[in-house]
Amino acid sequence: MPTHFTLLGCTHPHSRGHLNTLRLSPQVDGFRLWDPDRAAAEKLAQDAGPKLLGVTDDLAAALGDAAEFVVVCRRNDESPETLIAAARAGKHIFSEKPMAVSAAALAPVLAEVRAAGVGLGVCYQWRGHPAALDLQARVREGILGDLMAVEARMVTSQVRFRDPSHWLFSRSRAGGGILHWLGCHWLDLIRFVSEDEITHVTALTGVRGGSDIEVEDTAAVALRFRSGALGTYTAGYHLPRSSAGYYGATYDTYLGLRGRLGYAAWAPTHADQPIRVESAAPAWAGAPVREFQYRQEPCEAYGGAHGLEFFHNFMADARAGREPLAGGADALKVLEWLDAVYESAATGSTVALPG
Repeated sequence: MPTHFTLLGCTHPHSRGHLNTLRLSPQVDGFRLWDPDRAAAEKLAQDAGPKLLGVTDDLAAALGDAAEFVVVCRRNDESPETLIAAARAGKHIFSEKPMAVSAAALAPVLAEVRAAGVGLGVCYQWRGHPAALDLQARVREGILGDLMAVEARMVTSQVRFRDPSHWLFSRSRAGGGILHWLGCHWLDLIRFVSEDEITHVTALTGVRGGSDIEVEDTAAVALRFRSGALGTYTAGYHLPRSSAGYYGATYDTYLGLRGRLGYAAWAPTHADQPIRVESAAPAWAGAPVREFQYRQEPCEAYGGAHGLEFFHNFMADARAGREPLAGGADALKVLEWLDAVYESAATGSTVALPG
């Protein structure tokens, strides 16, 4: 039977990236486009290629066809209603992050997904990068020893390059600013690589870039982990030189893990920079300092080559009834953290995360 998808949402900054994934994937035989703004769907359809099966502004019709999967790519405040409709229609769901504006808004979605028995994957694709998988393996092997500290940075181009009037800078529509849009990726990556849970946050947020926006363009967060490790996380729309828009933006990123036996340092958005790992573990005595370089083939799919593999793995997991590499529970953890960050920034207090 042919594998068909429906892309639900054609105006999101990442809609074109998801379209590219559907267009390029050898495992997708055809797809439809839906958006309540039919003109927007028809505009995106101009680049869909020969796999396009149709365009509609009727959600019931979009969910009533024989497509096995949907990609949900909607505004943060609109995502839950679309996700619930897709779950009730029995579709496996591949969702844009962060899926909602808050943990409370996402919880009903997860209940509907469980009741429907469908697969749900969320686009925290950095988990699927070979470097992230290898770093997680080094942590499991004990190469770093007991975790002591984590340091992370997710900095990108200033708001003025990104249209300050966009919904991404509206609190009611987006939920938050840099943390909701891009900072969430790095939080999820920290959880995934370290296999440690954040239990407490102390946060400061602000608007420092000169644009008139409702959400933070700068955030500094202190973290406490279940293991007792501490961490710092900086995120911001800070870089003064960039192309306009959401493709080709400039980045300055870093993830460092430090343990009693060693440390690892990675700049995820700088493909030319190797990962450096140093360890005093006996297994590494012959070569205590190592560097790992990762070269991926160019790919226009959302997230690049590892994003396409992440997408294919989700399809296989959904069909087999397995939990995907990043699922609904992971999205909920991220939103609980974001809720705690904003509470901490508003109250000036350290906030404990649920559970």
